[in-house]
Amino acid sequence: MDQLYLSRLRPLLGQVMLGVTCSNLAIFSGVATAAENVPSPHVQQATQSFSIPSASLGDSLTAFARQAGLTLSVSPDLIKNKSASPLEGSFTIQEALDQLLNKTGLSYLLSGNVVTITTQKAEQAPAVLDTIVVENYLSTYATTASKTNLPIREIPQAISVVKEEQIGIQGAQSLDQAFGYTAGVISQTGGARKTTDEYFSIRGIDDYSNSTIYVNGSKFPRNGFSGTTEVYGLERIEILKGPASSLYGRAAPGGIINVITKKPSEEAEREIKITVGNNDRKELAADVGGAIDNSGQWLFRIVGLTRNSETDVDFIDDDRNFLAPSITWQPNEKTSFTLRYENQENKTAFSAGLPTAGTVTNHPSGRIPANRFVGEPGYDDWVSQHQALSYQLEHVFNESVTLRQNYLMYETDVDYRFLEQAGFVSATSDSVTRVASDRVDADEGFSIDTSLVLDHVFGHAKSQTLIGIDFTDNQFERDQRVSGDGDFFSTPPTAIEFDLFNPSYVGLNLVPFPFASSDSFQVNKLEQKGIYLQNHLKIGDNWSVSAGVRHDDVTVKSRFTARNETPVTTSNASQDTSATTFNTGVVYLADNGLSPYASYSESFQPNNGLNASGNPYEASTGDQFEIGLKYRPEGSDFQASVAVFDIVQEDVVVASTLGLQGGNQISIESQGVELETQMNLNNNLNVIAAYAYVDAEISETTSTFTRFQKGNKTAGQPENTVSLWMDYRLHSLPDLTIGGGVRYYDETTNFNNDVSVPSYTIADLGTQYYLDDWKLNVTVRNLTDKEYISGCTYACWYGDGRSVFASLAYNW
Repeated sequence: MDQLYLSRLRPLLGQVMLGVTCSNLAIFSGVATAAENVPSPHVQQATQSFSIPSASLGDSLTAFARQAGLTLSVSPDLIKNKSASPLEGSFTIQEALDQLLNKTGLSYLLSGNVVTITTQKAEQAPAVLDTIVVENYLSTYATTASKTNLPIREIPQAISVVKEEQIGIQGAQSLDQAFGYTAGVISQTGGARKTTDEYFSIRGIDDYSNSTIYVNGSKFPRNGFSGTTEVYGLERIEILKGPASSLYGRAAPGGIINVITKKPSEEAEREIKITVGNNDRKELAADVGGAIDNSGQWLFRIVGLTRNSETDVDFIDDDRNFLAPSITWQPNEKTSFTLRYENQENKTAFSAGLPTAGTVTNHPSGRIPANRFVGEPGYDDWVSQHQALSYQLEHVFNESVTLRQNYLMYETDVDYRFLEQAGFVSATSDSVTRVASDRVDADEGFSIDTSLVLDHVFGHAKSQTLIGIDFTDNQFERDQRVSGDGDFFSTPPTAIEFDLFNPSYVGLNLVPFPFASSDSFQVNKLEQKGIYLQNHLKIGDNWSVSAGVRHDDVTVKSRFTARNETPVTTSNASQDTSATTFNTGVVYLADNGLSPYASYSESFQPNNGLNASGNPYEASTGDQFEIGLKYRPEGSDFQASVAVFDIVQEDVVVASTLGLQGGNQISIESQGVELETQMNLNNNLNVIAAYAYVDAEISETTSTFTRFQKGNKTAGQPENTVSLWMDYRLHSLPDLTIGGGVRYYDETTNFNNDVSVPSYTIADLGTQYYLDDWKLNVTVRNLTDKEYISGCTYACWYGDGRSVFASLAYNW
């Protein structure tokens, strides 16, 4: 397997070297101009919102000039091989320049609307004062919706951004916890208690096709049970709501999640952090990086974490080792190449859920304890080993043409065994029947995306055209045995029946499989080739128009071998399919910060396997109509958005491996409203508020099963969710921030729509204190230790109990 993927990597590295060679032939223009929204002198003294990631100094200054509405004058020799510090939040023009030029040895002169970069100290530049750290959760720019760094208000779709600062003060330990204050994103299988998988519903659309998660813009089609994301390694998370196939190809119509990892920067990163908490949680993490050489051509960053922890469920641990080194080479201001490796090891156990009786409905013996473990301490195990290698290449040929290439290769192996309950023996019994599974999964693949960004100015219009081609290849294998109704324990005792209210564990006496009702090996392979064209047109100061088209060719191959049959049988399925998807939208950019928009977008998802007639499944398609309003007054730290959407997804395969009926395809319609707002008042008060109304149900069906009838609601999807987070930096003690939040989730239903899961409200707290080079965080999630069911699908799961974490970080 390693040789296979190395052989695929070699020609790609050749493309990289070709791009790097081209950089040495490029000529720097010397002067970058930005003519839009030229500010008056009094505007230059007011604060403005900036969102500029770490980059070469030339790129960062160009982005600054564009956002500030200034003309930039700079000699190429001054900024050669220099990097800029990131800039995010509200600053005056002078404050922004001070931060961008920090540690570069350069200064600036402001004359009218022209900023000149110089080695001389400008007279108007303020003296350097002691810095007070101010967290700000607003984002002005996002890359996911356009694969370029466009302002969020110019994009005709809803976008949510969760930054590292928000993750930190809220104490989020997983992706689903990070989305706790985001509208329209729901974890499908039990919340953070589920340490083994990541399945999300966005806008009421479940995604079991493994096409939701992206890493730094690269498709990451890893199986949902192949692992979870380490949030300490992330800089930010961007959620694009609605179909995105016209840019990304295979994608769920609800939206995609793009995790942006921490990358090298010239600004030094020096952090070591210790975290302790309940459930005997002990964690050590480090984040170290900066320039390797004096010229800043070579940068590095190493992010690592090791954790030992128990969980709310007996006998389930949450142990992890994570390491992500990365290195950046920027031989000049126009070329950047970042190589990143990630290694993650997890040791935990799978929580397969509890029956509805005793959790959300009555049982004669009362309520099943929230910490009840259905498996066996000597048997249940879930061990994963994940590796990923990726790179990001960018070369600016001139002010009009930029080449970008993203590559991601991954390999994940998971070995896990578990027992799951198959329902009570009878309505009055305290015992359930258990079924054992023994699985070995192998998941591997790669994706590569190459694009050209073409920027042109036509009179009062600015055009940005994206032309790209990408390729994805991934393969998933599962070797699995499942027990039948026979006795799979040694005797004595016989433990096929398990008392949920008075458990007796067999432990290491367990004999795995004297009898198996299913012994199988399956392979699913997918290859996707796509070519896309996207154009963003800014007309004057007040109109933004986007349109894009993409064509995909996909080959899906499946093989299933039933080894417990006599003779052994193998079935194969192969399907070639193609699709052309489209998106378009328009935004009006009012001078007062209001941005009404309307858009239409489409999705495409090929399906594995054959239907009951022996024919390949039709590919699932979807479309969305969305109208909305964004509000971001110029120079303010306040933004708000409202979106109304209508999504229709057709030909959704219902698969038996998910507790559903195989051989049928259904259609789902989801309609709803989302509201989000973020604000920072006087650099003291942060507010994050979100509301979502989602009405998702089956609109068409070919199934006779109860759970797939027309009108059934999507399992685990609340109609109403509301969240509010506020944190305040004290005037009298400006290094101390105290915050808290409330999250409300409406009632939900299970697959069969015959069980109602009650609504619940959760309160969280977060505090942060800076003392010289030290930072102390204390977070409490589920402050009142409320016991609740977070969701029921094929089974039910308790939500997280109260968790208290304290972390102490030292930065030097």
